[in-house]
Amino acid sequence: MRRLLGRIVVAAIVAGGFAPPVRSLADTGSPVSLVGSWTLVLVDNVQPDGSRVHLYGERPEGLLVLDADGRYSLEIFSADRPRFAAGDKAKGTPEEYRAAAQGSNAHFGRYRVDGSSLIFQIDHASYPNWEGTEQKRPFTLTGDELRYTVPTPTTGAGAAGAAGVTGEVVWKRAEARRDSKLTQHAKGEFDVKVTPVAQDAASGLGRMSLDKTFRGDLAGTSVGEMLTAMSQVEGSGVYVAVERVTGSLSGRKGSFALHHTGVMERGKPSLTVTVVPDSGTDGLAGISGKLTIEITGGKHFYELEYTLPDSR
Repeated sequence: MRRLLGRIVVAAIVAGGFAPPVRSLADTGSPVSLVGSWTLVLVDNVQPDGSRVHLYGERPEGLLVLDADGRYSLEIFSADRPRFAAGDKAKGTPEEYRAAAQGSNAHFGRYRVDGSSLIFQIDHASYPNWEGTEQKRPFTLTGDELRYTVPTPTTGAGAAGAAGVTGEVVWKRAEARRDSKLTQHAKGEFDVKVTPVAQDAASGLGRMSLDKTFRGDLAGTSVGEMLTAMSQVEGSGVYVAVERVTGSLSGRKGSFALHHTGVMERGKPSLTVTVVPDSGTDGLAGISGKLTIEITGGKHFYELEYTLPDSR
């Protein structure tokens, strides 16, 4: 029975906590999460004397999307681009082609965060010279504002001699409809401390406390309680647990509860871990979802699939 209890405790540990991010996660080098959609605020060239050139006009438009799997797409446009008079992209004038090329910038591929740098691994770009390159963007994140520097802009810093010219781009986290929900995935690794509280040999019931530390997309701690029930049949038993998680999930702070049900039937385990309905608070109010576990190299990794209404 002690051996079975140990196996059930292991299952409980696997079900519960969170720690440093899995390598496939985009944000591998920083606790900062940039996952989401961003709208363009500013895109300038900054001259050596501090003066600025608005490359895409006074009202640039754009969208940056960074997903949880490390893929991204970026588009920037001038709001003042003239339409093609012929109504046919193949029949534009030299001036129209020039305005279309200089009034837009787009690229997509994969990204990662390394400390205070956002790194784009560009697959394809409207500026062909950037295709297949890795572009490093030193950034700061202040609230919902993402600001980064472009060491060598596509315009104004070429071989013709514009030493010292850098680009500055500012994005604001996009606001979705308050009632909208987007399925997201949070990944990481976890640690947990399990402390026996009570064990009744006659009934086969036991109780334990859980203390966990979360890192990765979810950064914080949790406390919980676990109940176990033993069976007279070797390899069979059950546990249930609840825990309150407090921290930051992909940049949103708050708390929520997880409910665990682990069943072992003659050595065959099954496990479900779900977010308790309506248990979210503050920035995590309205969260719902489920958690799955993967064990690799003796380490426990989680993936939390969740939806969250945008209430920012």
